[in-house]
Amino acid sequence: MVLLALSLSSAVLLGLALLGYHLKGRWPNEISPKTWSGSAFVPLQGRGRPEGDALHLDFKKRALLLLGGLSLNAQAYPFISLDFEPWPPGMKAYAVWRTSGQPRLLHMLQLPWGTQFIRVAAHPRWEGRITDIGLFFRGEGKATLRIHRLSLIPLAPSALLKGIWSEWTAFEGLNPRSVNFVVGGVRHPIVSPVVAAAAWVGTTWLLSLFLVFIRRMPWEPALFSLAFLLGWLALDARWQWDLLRQLHETHDRFAGEEPRALSQQDARLLAFMEEVKAKLPSTPQRIFLVTSDPQGKDRYARLRAFYHLLPHNVYYHLDAPPAPEWTRPGDYILILGRMPGVRHEQGVLRWDHEEIPVEPVLTSSLGQLYRVR
Repeated sequence: MVLLALSLSSAVLLGLALLGYHLKGRWPNEISPKTWSGSAFVPLQGRGRPEGDALHLDFKKRALLLLGGLSLNAQAYPFISLDFEPWPPGMKAYAVWRTSGQPRLLHMLQLPWGTQFIRVAAHPRWEGRITDIGLFFRGEGKATLRIHRLSLIPLAPSALLKGIWSEWTAFEGLNPRSVNFVVGGVRHPIVSPVVAAAAWVGTTWLLSLFLVFIRRMPWEPALFSLAFLLGWLALDARWQWDLLRQLHETHDRFAGEEPRALSQQDARLLAFMEEVKAKLPSTPQRIFLVTSDPQGKDRYARLRAFYHLLPHNVYYHLDAPPAPEWTRPGDYILILGRMPGVRHEQGVLRWDHEEIPVEPVLTSSLGQLYRVR
């Protein structure tokens, strides 16, 4: 009972200190949340139809919804709350916006899978006057969603605590950094869960020492050990929960696939990469690796191709050929899979009003390799 009382007291003290630090001089305020129903958004990609206040959205691979005609101070609304369903594994969701300072540029912030309350103020381009706001979805095939609402939330105690909780419980998933790093939620949270756990354990120890030396409570060394163990277990439980969610996502995406089919698919990619490497000089070259969906369905192939191309200098996050000013003669462009809108005509690679003079080096059903002239 003593440990429970000390733990709760520590949590309350730290919570009050956190609120005081972040809200000092900024709350209370007279700013109210801004909420728009799903039917208010215009589908620029995908097909949508209103269903009451919601928007029924059908799309294949990509969908973009925008609401324009706004003039909102970004600093006044550090959080975005979303409400849409379902959220199938493999689908990426992004909050998108434009500002008056860069009206032709669409900024994006990816939502951790399953998280619909995010601190958009963490993005460096959430600044100035917001003129357009919306959602962008990227999936592996056809999808149907119901968009209920989007809200901009001003700073308040409840919003701050909800933002911290959503960051701590965000699904991290597996990525190339997972071998060496476990972030425990989002990359740059308001408060790191590790720091919070350490502060909670330290405060519990200080309160225990206060009771021992000031209130003359009997010395209990086990109390300090138990407090440390609880902090450790809290972090470990969060990690185990993330692993369990990763297990469910992996099962939903790959259950029923024959191991032989998966290995054959990887074998085809490996054989293609061997052909690519045979066409490249032995000295390291600059290679632009392009896929249509680098963060979605093409992510595995992109990372495998990057691995097989080492020690070449590979730029592998592109979903379109590089801008002409990024390239120089002798560079290579490797396109994996099909790229709608990208075509090679008479020694020129063309897409979206851009073009680069190239010469084809290798053509296969899995991709094409070009050398910049």
